[in-house]
Amino acid sequence: MGINSDSLSDWLDRNIDFLERPFVFELINGGRSNLSYLITDSKLNRVVLRRPPVSHVLSSAHDMHREFKMISSLKGTEVEVPTPYCYVEDTDITGAPFYVMSFENGLILRSVSDVEQHFSKPERRRVLSENLIASLVKLHGVDYQKAGLKQFLRNENYVDRLLERWITQFDKTKGDDLQVNETVSAVYYELKENNPNNPENTVIHGDYRLDNVVVTSEGEVQAILDWELSTIGDPLSDLGLTLVYWGSSDMDSPLNLPSPTTLEGFMKPADLLKFYERASGRSTDNINYYMALGYWKLACILQGVYKRYSSGARAGDSSGVEGFGGLILTLAQSAGKMLHR
Repeated sequence: MGINSDSLSDWLDRNIDFLERPFVFELINGGRSNLSYLITDSKLNRVVLRRPPVSHVLSSAHDMHREFKMISSLKGTEVEVPTPYCYVEDTDITGAPFYVMSFENGLILRSVSDVEQHFSKPERRRVLSENLIASLVKLHGVDYQKAGLKQFLRNENYVDRLLERWITQFDKTKGDDLQVNETVSAVYYELKENNPNNPENTVIHGDYRLDNVVVTSEGEVQAILDWELSTIGDPLSDLGLTLVYWGSSDMDSPLNLPSPTTLEGFMKPADLLKFYERASGRSTDNINYYMALGYWKLACILQGVYKRYSSGARAGDSSGVEGFGGLILTLAQSAGKMLHR
Protein backbone atom coordinates (compact mmCIF):
# COMPACT_ATOMS: atom_id res chain seq x y z
CA MET A 1 0.00 0.00 0.00
CA GLY A 2 2.98 2.35 0.46
CA ILE A 3 2.04 3.54 3.97
CA ASN A 4 2.20 2.18 7.50
CA SER A 5 -1.42 2.39 8.63
CA ASP A 6 -0.56 2.13 12.35
CA SER A 7 1.94 4.99 12.41
CA LEU A 8 -0.22 7.10 10.12
CA SER A 9 -3.29 6.50 12.29
CA ASP A 10 -1.34 7.66 15.34
CA TRP A 11 -0.16 10.76 13.49
CA LEU A 12 -3.64 11.65 12.18
CA ASP A 13 -5.12 11.19 15.65
CA ARG A 14 -2.60 13.62 17.12
CA ASN A 15 -2.48 16.27 14.40
CA ILE A 16 -5.83 16.67 12.61
CA ASP A 17 -8.37 17.46 15.28
CA PHE A 18 -11.59 16.80 13.35
CA LEU A 19 -10.58 13.21 12.50
CA GLU A 20 -11.25 10.26 14.82
CA ARG A 21 -9.93 6.73 14.54
CA PRO A 22 -10.32 4.07 13.37
CA PHE A 23 -9.38 5.09 9.83
CA VAL A 24 -9.88 3.40 6.50
CA PHE A 25 -7.15 3.95 3.87
CA GLU A 26 -7.88 3.55 0.17
CA LEU A 27 -5.56 4.11 -2.79
CA ILE A 28 -7.40 6.42 -5.20
CA ASN A 29 -7.28 5.27 -8.80
CA GLY A 30 -6.50 7.61 -11.69
CA GLY A 31 -3.07 9.03 -10.89
CA ARG A 32 0.00 7.84 -12.82
CA SER A 33 2.64 9.44 -10.63
CA ASN A 34 2.25 10.73 -7.08
CA LEU A 35 0.03 8.54 -4.93
CA SER A 36 -3.26 9.76 -3.45
CA TYR A 37 -4.96 7.99 -0.56
CA LEU A 38 -8.52 8.60 0.59
CA ILE A 39 -8.70 8.52 4.39
CA THR A 40 -12.09 8.02 6.02
CA ASP A 41 -12.54 8.28 9.78
CA SER A 42 -15.11 6.75 12.17
CA LYS A 43 -17.56 9.64 11.54
CA LEU A 44 -17.16 9.42 7.75
CA ASN A 45 -15.03 12.58 7.58
CA ARG A 46 -12.69 12.29 4.60
CA VAL A 47 -9.33 13.78 3.67
CA VAL A 48 -6.75 12.99 1.00
CA LEU A 49 -3.07 12.21 1.58
CA ARG A 50 -0.56 12.79 -1.22
CA ARG A 51 2.90 11.19 -1.29
CA PRO A 52 5.51 10.26 -3.96
CA PRO A 53 5.66 6.88 -5.70
CA VAL A 54 7.29 4.13 -3.68
CA SER A 55 10.39 3.63 -5.87
CA HIS A 56 12.38 4.99 -8.83
CA VAL A 57 11.49 8.52 -7.79
CA LEU A 58 12.82 11.52 -9.69
CA SER A 59 12.91 13.97 -6.80
CA SER A 60 12.26 17.15 -8.79
CA ALA A 61 9.10 15.63 -10.27
CA HIS A 62 7.71 14.44 -6.92
CA ASP A 63 8.34 17.33 -4.54
CA MET A 64 5.50 17.24 -2.01
CA HIS A 65 6.44 20.55 -0.44
CA ARG A 66 6.26 22.20 -3.86
CA GLU A 67 2.71 20.91 -4.40
CA PHE A 68 1.65 21.95 -0.92
CA LYS A 69 3.17 25.42 -1.31
CA MET A 70 1.41 25.93 -4.63
CA ILE A 71 -2.10 25.05 -3.46
CA SER A 72 -1.58 26.88 -0.16
CA SER A 73 -0.64 30.06 -2.01
CA LEU A 74 -3.47 29.74 -4.52
CA LYS A 75 -6.08 29.13 -1.82
CA GLY A 76 -6.44 32.88 -1.31
CA THR A 77 -7.07 33.56 -5.01
CA GLU A 78 -9.98 32.90 -7.36
CA VAL A 79 -8.41 29.63 -8.48
CA GLU A 80 -10.31 26.57 -7.28
CA VAL A 81 -8.01 24.38 -5.17
CA PRO A 82 -8.50 21.89 -2.31
CA THR A 83 -7.94 23.11 1.23
CA PRO A 84 -4.38 22.23 2.33
CA TYR A 85 -4.14 21.06 5.96
CA CYS A 86 -0.52 20.19 6.65
CA TYR A 87 2.80 19.18 5.12
CA VAL A 88 5.01 16.60 6.86
CA GLU A 89 8.72 15.97 6.25
CA ASP A 90 8.92 12.97 8.61
CA THR A 91 9.56 9.92 6.43
CA ASP A 92 8.91 7.45 9.26
CA ILE A 93 5.14 7.85 8.88
CA THR A 94 4.54 6.98 5.22
CA GLY A 95 8.07 6.33 3.99
CA ALA A 96 8.28 9.75 2.32
CA PRO A 97 7.24 13.37 2.85
CA PHE A 98 3.50 13.86 2.40
CA TYR A 99 0.71 16.35 2.79
CA VAL A 100 -2.97 16.19 3.67
CA MET A 101 -5.70 18.18 1.97
CA SER A 102 -9.48 18.28 1.81
CA PHE A 103 -11.46 15.66 -0.05
CA GLU A 104 -13.55 17.33 -2.74
CA ASN A 105 -16.82 15.45 -3.02
CA GLY A 106 -17.69 16.30 -6.61
CA LEU A 107 -17.43 14.66 -10.01
CA ILE A 108 -14.21 13.56 -11.71
CA LEU A 109 -15.03 12.79 -15.33
CA ARG A 110 -12.54 10.17 -16.47
CA SER A 111 -14.41 8.61 -19.38
CA VAL A 112 -16.98 9.09 -22.10
CA SER A 113 -19.50 7.15 -20.01
CA ASP A 114 -18.90 9.44 -17.00
CA VAL A 115 -19.79 12.48 -19.11
CA GLU A 116 -22.78 10.76 -20.74
CA GLN A 117 -24.10 9.85 -17.30
CA HIS A 118 -23.70 13.23 -15.62
CA PHE A 119 -23.85 15.63 -18.59
CA SER A 120 -26.23 13.98 -21.03
CA LYS A 121 -27.26 17.19 -22.81
CA PRO A 122 -24.87 18.89 -25.28
CA GLU A 123 -25.68 22.37 -23.96
CA ARG A 124 -24.52 21.34 -20.48
CA ARG A 125 -21.28 20.01 -21.94
CA ARG A 126 -20.72 23.39 -23.57
CA VAL A 127 -21.09 25.09 -20.18
CA LEU A 128 -18.70 22.56 -18.64
CA SER A 129 -16.05 23.12 -21.30
CA GLU A 130 -16.32 26.90 -21.02
CA ASN A 131 -15.93 26.68 -17.24
CA LEU A 132 -12.85 24.48 -17.61
CA ILE A 133 -11.10 26.98 -19.86
CA ALA A 134 -12.29 29.94 -17.76
CA SER A 135 -10.57 28.36 -14.75
CA LEU A 136 -7.37 27.96 -16.73
CA VAL A 137 -7.57 31.65 -17.66
CA LYS A 138 -8.05 32.52 -13.97
CA LEU A 139 -4.96 30.51 -13.07
CA HIS A 140 -2.92 32.29 -15.74
CA GLY A 141 -4.18 35.61 -14.42
CA VAL A 142 -2.93 35.16 -10.84
CA ASP A 143 -0.40 37.73 -9.67
CA TYR A 144 2.23 35.19 -8.65
CA GLN A 145 4.32 37.72 -6.73
CA LYS A 146 1.34 38.85 -4.66
CA ALA A 147 0.43 35.19 -4.08
CA GLY A 148 3.92 34.49 -2.71
CA LEU A 149 5.03 32.26 -5.57
CA LYS A 150 7.96 34.26 -6.91
CA GLN A 151 10.30 31.52 -5.69
CA PHE A 152 9.09 29.31 -8.55
CA LEU A 153 10.27 31.81 -11.18
CA ARG A 154 13.63 31.07 -12.77
CA ASN A 155 15.67 33.59 -14.74
CA GLU A 156 16.18 31.36 -17.77
CA ASN A 157 13.61 30.96 -20.55
CA TYR A 158 10.82 28.64 -19.35
CA VAL A 159 10.57 26.50 -22.50
CA ASP A 160 14.33 25.99 -22.56
CA ARG A 161 14.18 25.00 -18.90
CA LEU A 162 11.32 22.59 -19.55
CA LEU A 163 13.16 21.02 -22.48
CA GLU A 164 16.33 20.53 -20.43
CA ARG A 165 14.41 19.16 -17.48
CA TRP A 166 12.50 16.53 -19.42
CA ILE A 167 15.31 15.39 -21.70
CA THR A 168 17.37 14.88 -18.53
CA GLN A 169 14.55 12.89 -16.92
CA PHE A 170 14.09 10.89 -20.11
CA ASP A 171 17.78 10.03 -20.25
CA LYS A 172 17.60 8.75 -16.66
CA THR A 173 14.69 6.41 -17.39
CA LYS A 174 15.04 5.47 -21.07
CA GLY A 175 15.12 1.86 -22.14
CA ASP A 176 16.78 -0.02 -24.98
CA ASP A 177 14.40 0.93 -27.81
CA LEU A 178 16.69 2.83 -30.20
CA GLN A 179 13.82 4.20 -32.29
CA VAL A 180 12.15 5.71 -29.24
CA ASN A 181 15.41 7.17 -27.93
CA GLU A 182 16.44 8.64 -31.28
CA THR A 183 13.00 10.13 -31.97
CA VAL A 184 12.69 11.77 -28.56
CA SER A 185 16.21 13.20 -28.94
CA ALA A 186 15.62 14.49 -32.48
CA VAL A 187 12.38 16.25 -31.51
CA TYR A 188 14.12 17.77 -28.49
CA TYR A 189 16.66 19.50 -30.74
CA GLU A 190 13.95 20.71 -33.11
CA LEU A 191 11.87 22.11 -30.26
CA LYS A 192 14.94 23.84 -28.87
CA GLU A 193 15.76 25.40 -32.23
CA ASN A 194 12.20 26.68 -32.80
CA ASN A 195 11.49 28.03 -29.30
CA PRO A 196 9.13 31.06 -29.67
CA ASN A 197 10.87 32.70 -26.67
CA ASN A 198 7.64 34.02 -25.19
CA PRO A 199 8.71 36.42 -22.39
CA GLU A 200 5.46 36.12 -20.40
CA ASN A 201 5.43 34.08 -17.19
CA THR A 202 2.36 33.10 -15.18
CA VAL A 203 1.34 30.39 -12.75
CA ILE A 204 0.87 27.21 -14.77
CA HIS A 205 -0.58 23.86 -13.76
CA GLY A 206 1.53 21.68 -16.04
CA ASP A 207 -1.07 18.92 -16.53
CA TYR A 208 -4.43 20.65 -16.95
CA ARG A 209 -7.10 18.31 -18.30
CA LEU A 210 -10.67 17.21 -17.64
CA ASP A 211 -9.87 14.35 -15.28
CA ASN A 212 -7.59 16.51 -13.14
CA VAL A 213 -10.54 18.70 -12.19
CA VAL A 214 -13.40 18.11 -9.77
CA VAL A 215 -16.65 19.61 -11.05
CA THR A 216 -20.14 20.08 -9.68
CA SER A 217 -23.24 18.55 -11.26
CA GLU A 218 -23.89 22.00 -12.78
CA GLY A 219 -20.54 21.94 -14.58
CA GLU A 220 -18.75 24.43 -12.33
CA VAL A 221 -15.12 23.82 -11.42
CA GLN A 222 -14.93 22.83 -7.76
CA ALA A 223 -11.23 22.07 -7.44
CA ILE A 224 -8.18 21.57 -9.65
CA LEU A 225 -6.09 18.55 -8.61
CA ASP A 226 -2.59 17.12 -9.21
CA TRP A 227 -0.29 20.14 -8.92
CA GLU A 228 3.00 18.20 -9.04
CA LEU A 229 4.12 19.83 -12.33
CA SER A 230 2.98 23.35 -11.48
CA THR A 231 5.40 26.28 -11.63
CA ILE A 232 5.82 29.78 -13.02
CA GLY A 233 6.20 29.58 -16.79
CA ASP A 234 4.79 30.17 -20.25
CA PRO A 235 0.95 30.04 -20.10
CA LEU A 236 0.73 28.82 -23.69
CA SER A 237 2.57 25.64 -22.68
CA ASP A 238 -0.37 24.91 -20.35
CA LEU A 239 -2.90 25.62 -23.08
CA GLY A 240 -1.01 23.53 -25.63
CA LEU A 241 -1.00 20.49 -23.35
CA THR A 242 -4.69 20.98 -22.57
CA LEU A 243 -5.38 20.84 -26.31
CA VAL A 244 -3.30 17.66 -26.62
CA TYR A 245 -5.59 16.00 -24.07
CA TRP A 246 -8.77 17.68 -25.31
CA GLY A 247 -9.24 15.79 -28.53
CA SER A 248 -11.99 16.39 -31.03
CA SER A 249 -14.22 14.36 -33.32
CA ASP A 250 -12.51 16.07 -36.28
CA MET A 251 -8.91 15.66 -35.04
CA ASP A 252 -6.84 12.47 -34.75
CA SER A 253 -5.24 11.91 -31.36
CA PRO A 254 -2.10 9.81 -30.81
CA LEU A 255 -3.26 9.10 -27.27
CA ASN A 256 -5.58 6.47 -28.81
CA LEU A 257 -8.11 6.89 -26.02
CA PRO A 258 -11.78 7.83 -26.34
CA SER A 259 -11.78 11.41 -25.10
CA PRO A 260 -14.95 12.69 -23.39
CA THR A 261 -14.38 16.07 -25.03
CA THR A 262 -15.10 14.54 -28.44
CA LEU A 263 -18.78 14.32 -27.44
CA GLU A 264 -21.29 16.73 -28.92
CA GLY A 265 -21.47 20.01 -27.03
CA PHE A 266 -17.83 20.33 -26.00
CA MET A 267 -15.95 23.14 -27.66
CA LYS A 268 -13.95 22.25 -30.74
CA PRO A 269 -10.24 23.12 -30.47
CA ALA A 270 -10.67 26.20 -32.69
CA ASP A 271 -13.54 27.45 -30.51
CA LEU A 272 -11.51 26.72 -27.39
CA LEU A 273 -8.65 28.85 -28.69
CA LYS A 274 -10.99 31.74 -29.51
CA PHE A 275 -12.57 31.49 -26.05
CA TYR A 276 -9.14 31.53 -24.39
CA GLU A 277 -7.96 34.48 -26.50
CA ARG A 278 -11.05 36.55 -25.65
CA ALA A 279 -10.88 35.73 -21.94
CA SER A 280 -7.12 36.13 -21.51
CA GLY A 281 -6.19 38.72 -24.12
CA ARG A 282 -3.35 36.48 -25.34
CA SER A 283 -2.60 35.47 -28.91
CA THR A 284 -2.47 31.73 -29.61
CA ASP A 285 -0.80 32.03 -33.02
CA ASN A 286 2.06 29.71 -32.03
CA ILE A 287 -0.18 27.04 -30.52
CA ASN A 288 1.10 24.26 -32.83
CA TYR A 289 4.55 24.64 -31.28
CA TYR A 290 3.10 24.34 -27.79
CA MET A 291 1.04 21.30 -28.75
CA ALA A 292 4.21 19.71 -30.12
CA LEU A 293 5.91 20.55 -26.83
CA GLY A 294 3.00 18.91 -25.02
CA TYR A 295 3.22 15.68 -27.02
CA TRP A 296 6.97 15.50 -26.47
CA LYS A 297 6.70 16.24 -22.76
CA LEU A 298 4.10 13.47 -22.38
CA ALA A 299 6.46 11.05 -24.13
CA CYS A 300 9.18 11.88 -21.60
CA ILE A 301 6.80 11.65 -18.66
CA LEU A 302 5.37 8.36 -19.85
CA GLN A 303 8.86 6.89 -20.13
CA GLY A 304 9.39 7.61 -16.43
CA VAL A 305 5.95 6.20 -15.56
CA TYR A 306 6.74 3.11 -17.64
CA LYS A 307 9.91 2.47 -15.67
CA ARG A 308 8.17 2.99 -12.32
CA TYR A 309 5.13 0.89 -13.21
CA SER A 310 7.15 -1.97 -14.66
CA SER A 311 8.96 -2.07 -11.29
CA GLY A 312 5.70 -2.05 -9.34
CA ALA A 313 6.22 1.49 -8.06
CA ARG A 314 2.55 2.39 -7.96
CA ALA A 315 1.92 0.80 -4.60
CA GLY A 316 2.98 -2.57 -5.98
CA ASP A 317 0.76 -2.51 -9.09
CA SER A 318 2.56 -2.97 -12.42
CA SER A 319 -0.50 -3.84 -14.52
CA GLY A 320 -1.42 -2.05 -17.71
CA VAL A 321 2.08 -1.08 -18.87
CA GLU A 322 2.40 -3.36 -21.89
CA GLY A 323 1.49 -0.74 -24.48
CA PHE A 324 3.51 2.14 -23.06
CA GLY A 325 6.52 1.68 -25.33
CA GLY A 326 4.52 2.09 -28.53
CA LEU A 327 2.63 5.07 -27.14
CA ILE A 328 5.87 6.84 -26.15
CA LEU A 329 7.09 6.55 -29.74
CA THR A 330 3.75 7.69 -31.16
CA LEU A 331 3.72 10.76 -28.92
CA ALA A 332 7.26 11.73 -29.91
CA GLN A 333 6.45 11.26 -33.60
CA SER A 334 3.27 13.34 -33.22
CA ALA A 335 5.33 16.14 -31.69
CA GLY A 336 7.57 16.16 -34.75
CA LYS A 337 4.59 16.21 -37.11
CA MET A 338 2.92 19.05 -35.18
CA LEU A 339 6.04 21.20 -35.54
CA HIS A 340 5.63 21.06 -39.32
CA ARG A 341 1.90 21.81 -39.52
